[in-house]
Amino acid sequence: MDEGVIRAAGVEAIAAGRGTAHGCALRIGRRAVLVPEPGAVTEGVAMLMWRDDAAALYEDPELVAYEPQPIFVVLEGGEPCDAICWNAPYEPAERDEEYARRLREAARRAGLSDAYIASLE
Repeated sequence: MDEGVIRAAGVEAIAAGRGTAHGCALRIGRRAVLVPEPGAVTEGVAMLMWRDDAAALYEDPELVAYEPQPIFVVLEGGEPCDAICWNAPYEPAERDEEYARRLREAARRAGLSDAYIASLE
C-alpha cells in the first residue's frame, strides 16, 4: 500500500521500507491481490504498524473481503521477515488499467525496480 494512501486515511506507519515477497505473484483487477505462484517475486513496501491501524485501512465496504494472511518477505537489506498481508481470498476477474497505472506510479515513488514496474504494464 502507498504511504500517501495510509496517511490520507489517518494512519502512520511506524517504519517502512522496500521488500520482496517470494512465491507470490501480483494480480491486478479493481484492486491488487497476491496469489501463490512458485518462483514468482513481488516487490513492494513493507510497513510496520499497529494491527488496529492496519485493520482500519480495510474497513471500506469495497475492501471488507480482505483478510490478514501471513507471508514471508525479504527486506531491502536482505533481512528475512514474517509479515501480514491484507489480501482478498479471490483473484480479480477483470483488469482495471487506471488502477494499474496508479500502482505503477506508487511503485515509482517507492523506488521499486524498473523491471518490476514494467511487469505491472
